Amino acid sequence: MRKLPFLVALIGFLSLHVSGQQVANITANQLDETIVRVAYDLNGEVPGQLFTVRLYSSTNQFSFPLEYVDGYVGEQVEAGINKFIDWDISKELVAYAGELTFEVRAELTFTPISVAFPEKNTITRGKQHIITWRGTNTGEHVDIQLYRDGRKISTISNTINDGQYEWAVPSSTKPGKGYSVKINSTSSSQTDTGTEFSIHRKIPLLLKLLPFAIITPIVITLTDEGPVEPKVLPAPPNTPN
Repeated sequence: MRKLPFLVALIGFLSLHVSGQQVANITANQLDETIVRVAYDLNGEVPGQLFTVRLYSSTNQFSFPLEYVDGYVGEQVEAGINKFIDWDISKELVAYAGELTFEVRAELTFTPISVAFPEKNTITRGKQHIITWRGTNTGEHVDIQLYRDGRKISTISNTINDGQYEWAVPSSTKPGKGYSVKINSTSSSQTDTGTEFSIHRKIPLLLKLLPFAIITPIVITLTDEGPVEPKVLPAPPNTPN
């Protein structure tokens, strides 16, 4: 079998407007006279993320993606290891001699909602707390709801999907355990609920009562006299018959 000459010089490329992702461990092998397999790993931050993956080559100075490809390429590619793209050279190139360099480009297109709130298992009513989340499409709106023991308490806000919301916890919120924040996409069925947390008073109840216990005196009057003997009243005089 005659192998086409090419240089296994590969570049993992990720669209600049996607942060925290990377294409890694790229390799290339010629399977037969017509097929080159480019393998790669695609690392995501959140389970369920989807990417649009394209394969580029130095044959056209990386100006547009290769067309005759198969495998983990195109839209809705999940993150994972041991991904591959098979490229049919015979269909793409009439004749070619020389070295080839490849790029695998991945653009993040979908992330499921993931609530990252709270950082600690307790928050304080009457204070500001930042609710953060990932996912859904930038620019759409989400509903942020407060639940307790699986029952909806209130809608905190309907806000733009920018990944965070500053929540002023109402002072009227009942303190206790079992609270959680649920975020729903308004344009899809995506939803996620964060971990449970407790809401505490801004000033603990004991500290509210303690000053009264300190400043309220208990007055006990003591005298130098000894015990007071009970007085016996004389019997009433006999009444005449």
